[in-house]
Amino acid sequence: MYHNLTAYTLLAITVVSMVAGHVFYYFYPDALWLRIPDRILVPTFLVLIGYNVGRKSDFLMWFGAIVVMGTHLLLYHDIWINVLGTFILVRALIDPIMYLLLRSKFWFWFFSILFVVLSPVANHFFEYGTIAFTMAMAGWINRNRDEAKHIVDPDHYFIFATIGYIFFTQVVFHFSQLELMIIITGTAVTMILLYDFRTLLMNSIRRRPRDLIEKTVSFIGRKSLEIYVIHVVLFEMILYAALHRSLG
Repeated sequence: MYHNLTAYTLLAITVVSMVAGHVFYYFYPDALWLRIPDRILVPTFLVLIGYNVGRKSDFLMWFGAIVVMGTHLLLYHDIWINVLGTFILVRALIDPIMYLLLRSKFWFWFFSILFVVLSPVANHFFEYGTIAFTMAMAGWINRNRDEAKHIVDPDHYFIFATIGYIFFTQVVFHFSQLELMIIITGTAVTMILLYDFRTLLMNSIRRRPRDLIEKTVSFIGRKSLEIYVIHVVLFEMILYAALHRSLG
């Protein structure tokens, strides 16, 4: 399966799990075990921010972040910096952060650990908090191995980022021991796939979408931003209407 898996298939699976996870987040918040799949696959988005560092935040991402933030503010009178806002922040800062930290092994690891430790607190201010920087750093290092090799091995940092992400997830969600073991195993598999993401990209080139199913999967993977904005705004509006109906 690994040698046949494409980048767009992994992204499509992540998008589907994201939408399903948000269904449970908005409408079945007590069924925590239903959040396991999207927690396992979230690193796909976060690591690829750093891996695709050359891709800057375009108008569509800014527009989507503003629309989602504006909808939440209008309905719930609360400022919430959603994941798109986090992506924009990380994309803008990842290059200068990496070039600064790669000057010193001490400061590199000091801030790497600090990002993990502060991530549950920072999560209250912007979605995923500073763990987003940790995961993006793993992607950046994996893509720019020659520039980082004098400070850290990519495989070592991927292990560190995986542990940091699991720490963040457990502190924020408080999964049971069994649920946590499933998340640890699943996250490890996701990170292994992302570590060799170049293979998935090559598979995508070799296996262009041919039939309707493959074209649908490719479409979902390529339109993750649009899907995120549409379904989150829709869910926020449905939840708002349901809350007011129950109060009325």
